[in-house]
Amino acid sequence: MTTALLMIGPDQPTAQAYAQDPNNCNDSSMTYSLWDYGIEYSTAWDAWEASRMCETFGELGKHKAQDGTFLLSLTNKGKHKSADVKVHLLDTPSSTYGSSSCSPLAQARMWVNENWAWDNKFLWKTGAHEMFHLGGAEHGGRYDSWYGLSAQWQTPTRMSTCTEPSLNYNSAALAFDDIAYLNWLHGNPSNRQMMADSGFETGTDPAWIFYNGLNHFFYGPGSQDGVRHVRINPTMNSHVTQQSHFIQQNVRLLNGDDDEQYRGTVWMREHSSPYVSTGVVEAWYRTINFDGNNSCQYEDGLGSTDPNDPTPSAGVWTRARLTAPEPLTTTYSFVDTTWFNPPSAHAYDFAVRARGQSVSGTTWGWLYVDNLTMEGT
Repeated sequence: MTTALLMIGPDQPTAQAYAQDPNNCNDSSMTYSLWDYGIEYSTAWDAWEASRMCETFGELGKHKAQDGTFLLSLTNKGKHKSADVKVHLLDTPSSTYGSSSCSPLAQARMWVNENWAWDNKFLWKTGAHEMFHLGGAEHGGRYDSWYGLSAQWQTPTRMSTCTEPSLNYNSAALAFDDIAYLNWLHGNPSNRQMMADSGFETGTDPAWIFYNGLNHFFYGPGSQDGVRHVRINPTMNSHVTQQSHFIQQNVRLLNGDDDEQYRGTVWMREHSSPYVSTGVVEAWYRTINFDGNNSCQYEDGLGSTDPNDPTPSAGVWTRARLTAPEPLTTTYSFVDTTWFNPPSAHAYDFAVRARGQSVSGTTWGWLYVDNLTMEGT
């Protein structure tokens, strides 16, 4: 994927999809231990199975929030140790791939079905899926648009359900929407964060952040918080008409029967005082409605729909908010749209854009951009 794309509207690869509300577990810091016994059908982990399980937990626990702190902390205590979560491998007659529970049990547990444990993809996906449930995640849709992981560009996410193990991508790494979901559940600051890499902390930004012709590079010192930000050149000085160069993130959110508000936000500053620029943020959305009913378990009133629908009914992209130009100095300014409440829908595609504008229209320096995101209430 290139990092400079010509775009018509915000219709770019979009993360799909995660539910609004966390489940009753919703823990952001957990220890775990692999056990060979302790519940019915338990069987011993061999070295290969154990390494794959720990690998997928490592991927789930390595991503960071805007301030550089880990979104989900997972610590391996070793085999047969006291831990927040006991992890089992079951030689079970059940056709269920795996399960997890934290309440009302005194001991949180999860298990994975050994009958598919010969498959890398199954262990990575199912292990992450069940541990993610313990971290607050609900079931999401099948299709993910971050296609950097496989030749097939739409593959199940970690929290998708009712999909065949053979469809999972062959990597322990998380997909775009999995990281966006971690930010939604455990990100900072206080409002719910909706984008996968708002603070540019992951180090793999070109996979899902779009620059549409902007000159840009990543840098550490000078960040608003965390350890990375991006520097861009501003465009010319027309607030309304000069909109062809920007930095953008997209995400899809399963809304269901929730009724919340959203806004776009970013932190921006000038590199040095001789330049005079302004910062602008745009918030876009379109409604998504699913056809059919796949009879799987979904939250937020989505149980009678099919979030795995490959061709949902999509509304027209609408720019909900455009900020007035915010004068920038060498100190970071917080630029945010006002809150908006889109029409009711099963899901939304959201896009947030930020761009700088040279007041003079002729000379400019680098602008610092950090913590670009959409927020929800």
